[in-house]
Amino acid sequence: MKTGDDALSETTAKRLGIPVTLFILATAAIVALAAIPPTKAVTAFSVNLSKSGLVTTDPLTTGKTALWTFDGSAVALGTPHQNSEDQSGLHLGVQTKPGVVWAGYYAAKGETAQLFHGMLSLPSSTIPVAQNFNTGLYVQTGGVNVNYVTCAGGVNNQGYFWAVVKATGNPYGATNYTSLWFQWMGGQPLTRDCTIITDGANLLRVYLDGVQVFSSTSMNLGYQLPFTAFLEVQTTDNTTTRFSTYTNYYATTSPTVTVNNAPPDSTVQIVGATGNVLATAQADTAGTATLDIGKYVMPLTANINVYELGVLVGSTSASVPIYGGDVYIVSPSPGVGMGQPVAGTVYTSNPTTSSAINPNAGQGLRFMFP
Repeated sequence: MKTGDDALSETTAKRLGIPVTLFILATAAIVALAAIPPTKAVTAFSVNLSKSGLVTTDPLTTGKTALWTFDGSAVALGTPHQNSEDQSGLHLGVQTKPGVVWAGYYAAKGETAQLFHGMLSLPSSTIPVAQNFNTGLYVQTGGVNVNYVTCAGGVNNQGYFWAVVKATGNPYGATNYTSLWFQWMGGQPLTRDCTIITDGANLLRVYLDGVQVFSSTSMNLGYQLPFTAFLEVQTTDNTTTRFSTYTNYYATTSPTVTVNNAPPDSTVQIVGATGNVLATAQADTAGTATLDIGKYVMPLTANINVYELGVLVGSTSASVPIYGGDVYIVSPSPGVGMGQPVAGTVYTSNPTTSSAINPNAGQGLRFMFP
């Protein structure tokens, strides 16, 4: 005698045109699988790192400063200057002396990169009358002239500002300054997260705290590789040494992540831990997708997912640290990852010696002061 479930199975099997026994076995397998606690969805493809875009990373909190060359006009002028590094960051301090208008002091490093990032701070929202102080992340040409772009903050007795400036000059210093973006106070924080993206030719984009404040593809910069990245303080104050603190410096080959060998016309997404989509791109007919992550603080800890017709068909095995310039490849599952940068490690390429650095870096946001 058939039970109700048996009769239902037989009726369904006949309607589908398959043997009753096979239908019952398949149903039992589905029920058994449903009873297994879910882990990670099994996908047809795996997504693995094939090339890292990370050029340099330094948290600036380890107490190790060998990566950097310290110099500046304060050294040549014999004015007070200091550097130190502890768990709160790299501290650069500078003071001028009577009869000297501006003095600067910097940490510098040669980079073959397109994206430069650092957190920098102003010491206070005002300083005494007739005194000026500024701090900046500079990207300067590797050529002989002092040509650079900077994301910088400045303060005087009236208040403070943040700005993006392009400067050109000669081998002895910058002589012309162009303000590309400027904001006077307005509730801005004294510590800001800055990202400069440039190819040294026509591209320049700058983000402050993840918000794009300047973008152009027609800059005509004419910079030569390797660029030099500067963390620099400058002042007109001869009464005391003032400091800026820097953290989380890194440089990458690009602001974008490339995913190769994806199914043509599939959708590729970088997805955060909470399921938030951080970047999306369509793969072209060759299976290449390019995702822009330049506005984010890196590394992103996220999955790279591949979708066809809205269905997840490929993914990284887990959340991975992602940098601009990373290249990933989509392969049939199962796949083996290529490895990731180790957190807290200082990576470096193209180190620059002090003899290769023009000491006349920066030296001017003074045109900005009210």
